[in-house]
Amino acid sequence: MSIARISATRRLGGSCLFINSVHDSILIDSPNDSVYHVCVTLEDVFRDVAKNFTKVFNLPFDLPTSGEIKYGHNWKQMEVFERDG
Repeated sequence: MSIARISATRRLGGSCLFINSVHDSILIDSPNDSVYHVCVTLEDVFRDVAKNFTKVFNLPFDLPTSGEIKYGHNWKQMEVFERDG
């Protein structure tokens, strides 16, 4: 999770605010017009975790990973993100 959080921070820069990360979740606040970009970037970040783990620790990361990205104005209104195209 730390590798994903650091990678996301570097890729997203100041376009959003990282609120919290706990266990397997990262909570981000972003402007409405940036939500799609943030979600796509997070998909890329999580896809690259194994590669970045190997780069940082010089060890293979061969465990399967999966996850989902949700967005919404609050916890009750969360929707699963699906990339266009």
